[in-house]
This record gives sequence, structure tokens and C-alpha cells, in this order.
Amino acid sequence: MGRGLKALRRMRVLYDRLVVIQDAWNSLAIAIAIAIAIVCFGVAHEKHALE
Repeated sequence: MGRGLKALRRMRVLYDRLVVIQDAWNSLAIAIAIAIAIVCFGVAHEKHALE
């Protein structure tokens, strides 16, 4: 029974790490999307101002 509990604990630690990594990737993706939106808005605004 002790080995089973160790295996479950190890799986939980691995799962917790995966969740943290997934959250980090999601945060990075959101930051990149916002940066792209800001650049696109700036380019569109500059192009409109030149006309």
C-alpha cells in the first residue's frame, strides 16, 4: 500500500507541475496576443493619420 501512495503522490506532483507550466504558457500567449494587438493598432492608427 505504501508504494501505491508514493506513486499517487508522485503523479500529483507531476500534475501540479504540468498545471503550473500550462498556466505559464497561457500567460505568455496572452501577453504576446496583447503585444501584437498593440502593434497592429499602432500601425493602423499611423496609416490612418497619414491619409
